[in-house]
Amino acid sequence: LADVHYYSEKNKKKLERVLKVVKKINPNYICMPGDLMDSYNIYNEEIVINWIKELSLISTVLISIGNHEFIDVHSTYNKELFLKINQIENCYVLDNESIEFGNISFLGVTIKEKFYRKYNENQDAKIVESLNNSIRYKKNKYNIMLCHTPLEVYKKSVFGNLNFKDSIDLILCGHTHGGITPNILKPILRGKGFFRPDGKLFGNMCYGIYDSLNAKCIISSGVTKSSHSNKFEYLDFLFSPEVTVVNINPKR
Repeated sequence: LADVHYYSEKNKKKLERVLKVVKKINPNYICMPGDLMDSYNIYNEEIVINWIKELSLISTVLISIGNHEFIDVHSTYNKELFLKINQIENCYVLDNESIEFGNISFLGVTIKEKFYRKYNENQDAKIVESLNNSIRYKKNKYNIMLCHTPLEVYKKSVFGNLNFKDSIDLILCGHTHGGITPNILKPILRGKGFFRPDGKLFGNMCYGIYDSLNAKCIISSGVTKSSHSNKFEYLDFLFSPEVTVVNINPKR
């Protein structure tokens, strides 16, 4: 469940739709790779907290931090709110942390807001240094990494220089919003999108499955295609919320 972008009561119907779909799927784990919130400040946080409580009754919920949760390039995300979420039973916020369940380990990567805005997602050496200094991974496990943006990590110049690259089996991402591409055109564009968050038109890696590096990478088009803070918010009704189902064989 990438890019939920919860903001206010206006999101409630969409959250209810997603909850019904997840109940039918009945997964082993529910992963949210960033942008659960649309901004640092939201209205009526009880709605999203209660929604996550409902999800946690279905299965284990794992959440990493995206760029919209940060207030600005120099500050941090709303830790008070995420502490409340982390206190929900069967729910885990992974801020450069990992957690194990049997032979599966989930690793949540937090990439600071400055790498999205200040560096425009194009500072490979700085990202490598940041991740190598902060990430603690588990060897001999099936390691699933929740990382909000694929544009930062899933390229050889970054992933190929990570200390833990050989231990990662699967990367789950969002952030690209499917390149704002209608579903009917996805088979034609094959992963390209009309518009990427880094400003690139018809850029690659907007959605789908990628396996060019050690680990597979799955990019979800997201629950929300255009956030409240985006001037194209009114277009969101054209896109259905995406719930991405991933089947794995976790052998290490």
